[in-house]
Order: sequence, then C-alpha cells, then structure tokens
Amino acid sequence: MNTVFSGSGGPSFGITYMTGALVKIGEGIVGALRGGDRTGWLRSLALWLAIAGGAIGGAVGYAAFGTAALWYAAVFALAITWVDLTARARASRGSTPA
Repeated sequence: MNTVFSGSGGPSFGITYMTGALVKIGEGIVGALRGGDRTGWLRSLALWLAIAGGAIGGAVGYAAFGTAALWYAAVFALAITWVDLTARARASRGSTPA
C-alpha cells in the first residue's frame, strides 16, 4: 500500500508510524546501496524498534500488572523527562561563555 502513495523523494504524506518507519528504513537502505548516506536509515530503525519495544513492553506490563501498568509507564515517562531536562540545563550552563 505504501508504494502506491510514494512520490518522487518519498511518500507524499505521513503514513502510520510503524509502516512509515519501515518505508523510511527501506528507502534508506536502498539509498545507501546506491551510494547515498550509509547510516541515515539507522535513525528510522531506532524509531521502529522503540515503537515495537514499547508495544511489547506495554503488553507484558498489562499482563503482569493490569491497568496499574499505566502508572509505571507514567512514572517512567516523568523520570525520562526529568533526566532530559536536567541534562539540557547542565549543557546550556556549560556552553555559556563567562
């Protein structure tokens, strides 16, 4: 289905996250084989693996903890946000000229 909607240079509109990431991986691999960027497709692969891992983790969490698994996911998301904001704040303080 995705090849039907491909235009020159890629899909002409956003497809779903899972299939869209797979399309980008395929396009990146083909581009690399044709002499283009050899590692550009790895970002799309990382995105696809993150989506798939989240789906699997959510299913396992729900099987183990039921709806309480949503609280674990929320706490995890807050912790990741805090780590990111802390790292960005430290980086911006370190890059400011004195």
